[in-house]
Amino acid sequence: SDSVNFHRDILDKINVRKGRRYDDSIQKAYIHHIRRAKRYVYIENQYFLGSCHSWLVHETLKAPNTVPIELCARVEKAIDNDEEFKVYICIPLHPEGEPTSAAVQEILRWQSRTMEMMMDRIARALHKKGLADKHPTDYLMFFTPTKQESPDEVPSDLAKPTSGTVAAKSRKSLRYMIYVHSKLAIFDDEYMIVGSANINDRSLNGNRDSEMCVGAFQPAFTKEKCGDGEIEGDVRTFRLALWAEHCGKAMPEHLRANSDECMKAIRQMADENQASYIADEPKGVKGHWMSYPLNYGKGTVTSLANCKNFPDTGGLIIGKASNFLPNSITT
Repeated sequence: SDSVNFHRDILDKINVRKGRRYDDSIQKAYIHHIRRAKRYVYIENQYFLGSCHSWLVHETLKAPNTVPIELCARVEKAIDNDEEFKVYICIPLHPEGEPTSAAVQEILRWQSRTMEMMMDRIARALHKKGLADKHPTDYLMFFTPTKQESPDEVPSDLAKPTSGTVAAKSRKSLRYMIYVHSKLAIFDDEYMIVGSANINDRSLNGNRDSEMCVGAFQPAFTKEKCGDGEIEGDVRTFRLALWAEHCGKAMPEHLRANSDECMKAIRQMADENQASYIADEPKGVKGHWMSYPLNYGKGTVTSLANCKNFPDTGGLIIGKASNFLPNSITT
């Protein structure tokens, strides 16, 4: 209520804290459409952290939004019911700022805790179902967009950067991150949410940052109208164009985002891009998506043995807690 005058007709749907009304309908929209999804969820966001009450290691902080655990619950349901269901999450290599700074490192810590919790829950669901040949990454993958050029793509007349700087290291490695600032979710090629809200508590709680999102769909292209068939409206066209840009090409596997073939094809390409990106000598890659550089075990998330720190800039990829920053900054 510090930011908006709520219409009296919706006051029964508005939360109240310390005498002030606040609206958390963006989080509710995410939860509603995650639960309603039948095929896949695609999330592209600047941050991805939450559901701290379910983290494997207890941390004293305020990040209770339930988007991550709702995604887990939907995957667990799919595993239990033998459904084809996939979750694709695209995030930046690291949040905006110096990756070695306390704030960025702490956000990365909360992000890796969130990833760990999700992988653990999916691993336990697979074990319960007796699917020993399946891995959590068959259902959930984290990607990050990057760029690496080959030496023959570099103009010969470029001025040389100062020796010993990050710019000099980047000129040698010919790699850099592509920042993700969008806040986008697509569900089943049917419905999409786009706006200003990140997947963290500052955005989703409702009584911290002020945010606005738009939900979009076409009445002729819904689950009710299309039944078990593919939903082939403009939301799908947008998603296919976006994925073609990320992958550097249109891939036939993208047509069925919930299929094992689609997840396998994207993961194979993204793993190859990751190997090239962290290698000592630049080779150049086509497309931008690479697997987020952590090791995803069956219920664990750890640093890669050959890439514990961000290439060129430094800073732990898995992050670390600061023990002095207020939660309001990093959650």
